[in-house]
Amino acid sequence: MAKQNTVFISYRRTNTWTAQAVYQYLSANGYDVFFDVESIRTGDWLETILSQIKARAHFIIILTPSAVERFKEPNDVMRLEIETAVDEQRNIIPLIFDGFEFSSVEYALVGKLAVIPKYNGLEIPAKYFKSAMQDFCENKLDIDTNIIIHPSPPELMKQAEIIQQASKAQPPIDPIQIQAEKLYEEGRNLSRNSTYEEAIEKFDQAIKLMPSYTRAYYNRGHVKINQKQYSNAIDDYSKVIDFTPTHARAYYNRGCAKYDLTNYKSAIEDFDTAIGLNPNYVSAYCARGIARAKQKQYHKAIEDFDTAIDLNPNLPLIYYNRGNALADQKEYRIAIRDYSKAIDLKPSYATAYHNRGVTKKNLKDYDGAIRDYEKALELDPNYERAKKKLELAKKMLQ
Repeated sequence: MAKQNTVFISYRRTNTWTAQAVYQYLSANGYDVFFDVESIRTGDWLETILSQIKARAHFIIILTPSAVERFKEPNDVMRLEIETAVDEQRNIIPLIFDGFEFSSVEYALVGKLAVIPKYNGLEIPAKYFKSAMQDFCENKLDIDTNIIIHPSPPELMKQAEIIQQASKAQPPIDPIQIQAEKLYEEGRNLSRNSTYEEAIEKFDQAIKLMPSYTRAYYNRGHVKINQKQYSNAIDDYSKVIDFTPTHARAYYNRGCAKYDLTNYKSAIEDFDTAIGLNPNYVSAYCARGIARAKQKQYHKAIEDFDTAIDLNPNLPLIYYNRGNALADQKEYRIAIRDYSKAIDLKPSYATAYHNRGVTKKNLKDYDGAIRDYEKALELDPNYERAKKKLELAKKMLQ
């Protein structure tokens, strides 16, 4: 049994400033801390990260409402870090920020993560950060442990040292950044609960404190999309792009907002840029295909849907939209195959049944069209277009 001062910090990128503040406090107080800054993602990065968990006694989890959002994804890095810490029996200590409550995130604590609430965590109020951290060190870190340390392999140490040097080079965290991040978390939480006006107010306040806060602009843009404030959303995504010109998702979302304003040409330009930044961006190919179809560029649209399917063959929306483009070109039999594939992948896809029914009607298969319209109405009893098409198809058989 002995005291050990080696620490690993696990955090979500939305909480970078909070995590940096914890890192800087611990480092200034004599702890040997491994903290992975966002910009370092080269070589055997993940293997290096996981080896550092095994090489350190204490494992801190920065918990906020947004931290758990991707825990259900098997390859989520934060999830993998926590699972490794559990397997290696590290001294796991949750640090709780920004109104996080275990009772509200039980859905996300899957698999090995279900044990997290059993660890005795500590709330760190932003207002009393230093005193809370002092208490944390005295009661959670300065303790005797018998944890077995597994030094990182020599071939991974060089990458680990690069990451640590980058962490040390970060500027000191300003308390304003912590406050801005707290407001951002509150805005995220409100937007998840569809409390959009209040969410925008929180993002506004965060941006007022930190005018270059790209995540706040980005998420405020999402809220404005939900409120159908497309022009305002475009302004927010443009701000993100001004600060981070390589932000592929901002181009994609701005393109979607432009599409909603029927500015298809400009939307396609944004999807082009998003794909240039991320050639495997499935959603951008699909969105560009839809926009191209609106401009009657069916051949190019189908090429986009083909590429999207090559990248991910399990998304019903892509087959549905390729079916629409094929139907517009009167390639009815091929279109039916795509609608059928979309339905196989998503049996509750009412619009796919409807459009397949329309296509069957164009082939004078009225019985088949009626069955599809009826299925669409079974899935969505308020589907007015399906009701009208069903009446017409029945008349055709009289």
